[in-house]
Amino acid sequence: MDDAQHEVPDTKIPQLDVVKAWKEAKLLKQDLDNGEGWTQRLHVPNEYNSWSKTCPDDDVPVKVIHRFENMPMSAEKFIEMMSPEKMELRMKWDKSEVIEILEKLPNKGCIGRTVVDLPFPLSNRDFVVYFSPPYETDDWFGKKAFATFQRNATHPSRPAGVDGIVRASNGGNFTITVPDDEEPENKSEMWMLTTNNYNGWVSSEFVIGRRAPKVFYPLRKSILEGYKEYFSN
Repeated sequence: MDDAQHEVPDTKIPQLDVVKAWKEAKLLKQDLDNGEGWTQRLHVPNEYNSWSKTCPDDDVPVKVIHRFENMPMSAEKFIEMMSPEKMELRMKWDKSEVIEILEKLPNKGCIGRTVVDLPFPLSNRDFVVYFSPPYETDDWFGKKAFATFQRNATHPSRPAGVDGIVRASNGGNFTITVPDDEEPENKSEMWMLTTNNYNGWVSSEFVIGRRAPKVFYPLRKSILEGYKEYFSN
């Protein structure tokens, strides 16, 4: 697990201030806890919950927070499953999106491309994203937590518009896993932020706020199946 809090600038690696990224994630979670402006979306008791909020002053205004509950693995194992180093395995078990590795990076992160299927009459979108290596903190509301952060990126092998797909942009997503209070070695939960600009003729509020939870809830099943097949031994 990478304990560094600032990444070394590299021409191929989008700059990421990890301290700032943790702080922003905590502020967003605090804002959700306060409840103002958040709309609950899909909720499956004891498994999954989601909320959306529109922040008009932000470059990417629509935020969706997902909570994956009662996951039967440690937080360390959970973040390992979601890490760039295990992306080849994730490409096998993650049925929620199509992932392509464009380049592995010296810091154990990677540049990847994902393709999102949108409902008719909308066309599909793709993203080129920097996936950071995992980071650890002891200051997630008094608990230990692990995270990977995603940032918008470019790569010469995949210019915008390839295959006629509209290029969307990532507004700064995160994946944070937290140990269970009672069974930290065997259970955890995951907080995930998705905040994306889908560009073109499409309502971000519809796609992100309403549609995204229905796309990401099946990820829970994929994670459970992937853990059983590739990580439980």
